[in-house]
Amino acid sequence: MLDVECLDLSSMMLGNRLEEYLQGADSRLTSLNLKYNQIDKAGMACLARFLTSYRITSIDLSGNPIGAEGALILSDVLHSTYVSTVSLRYAGLGAEGAVHLSRALISSQITSLDLAGNKIGDEGVCAIVSILPFTSINFLGLMDNGFGKMAVTSVSTFLPRSRITSLDLRYNDLTDGFQILCEQLPFTKITTLDIRCELHIIFSIASRVYV
Repeated sequence: MLDVECLDLSSMMLGNRLEEYLQGADSRLTSLNLKYNQIDKAGMACLARFLTSYRITSIDLSGNPIGAEGALILSDVLHSTYVSTVSLRYAGLGAEGAVHLSRALISSQITSLDLAGNKIGDEGVCAIVSILPFTSINFLGLMDNGFGKMAVTSVSTFLPRSRITSLDLRYNDLTDGFQILCEQLPFTKITTLDIRCELHIIFSIASRVYV
């Protein structure tokens, strides 16, 4: 038996051997790190069964080729799990995968969701942020997702009604529509905003939040 509460299997290239490594896991297991393991939709089917049988609260699936189909498999079981922290950085979700996740978030226990580097674009971001007011999510990572004005405007619209305190928007096109976000920030619960943008935008935020 794997007698641990936190299990780190990152970078082991488990692929279709995932079930073999998860067998006999300690019933106390709450945290599972599966980064960079070549887990695809078949592996996600195995993981979905595991998540509904254990009290896992934190899972990291970053760097796996999960894709939209894998996201759908995960979404179908989220409501039956204890998962509150999910990292899906660079998992090839695309806009379709983000849409699948958005439909499951309302009935889930997720409070932290990192979707960096999934090329979800405007469509995917809009799908995710539109349900934020109906979730308990307080951290949302949207770094490097190739979105622009439409998504920024949507974020600005739904952020004041959400529980988000920490938001990562780095490496996206924030130029158009960012003025609206600046105007809405004082009405949000945001304490940490990572944008890594030009100084004049940072000064704009500061003037509106602190003046």
